[in-house]
Amino acid sequence: MVSLTAWALILVSLIILFPHWKAFGRTARAFYIGVLGSMPFLFVRILYGILAAWDLKKGVVVTIPGGASRYGLLNGDVGVLVGMRVLMEFLVVGGWNIMGIFEGRWAEAKGEDGVKEEGA
Repeated sequence: MVSLTAWALILVSLIILFPHWKAFGRTARAFYIGVLGSMPFLFVRILYGILAAWDLKKGVVVTIPGGASRYGLLNGDVGVLVGMRVLMEFLVVGGWNIMGIFEGRWAEAKGEDGVKEEGA
């Protein structure tokens, strides 16, 4: 529940900051887009954690044919585990890496003080 609360507070912060978009610098806009783009994937990952915890606490809540637990951490459905847990983490980390690479290239195109260098 702490992760879900943190996710909701980050979303509220993004909504509050949106009217000030024009005041952001290039780096701040890149990070804003990076955080906003990762929010759906983080939500799915948090949802999986909540369902897995609920499954451990209540016993078998959501079942698949054969009686096994779908969201179980140890013996759950492998497709659900890969789709909701592993893939979501890779998408978030990959998105942040791509954003960092592009931000690094933008910084190289300009000088450290933000002014384009002569002859570049």
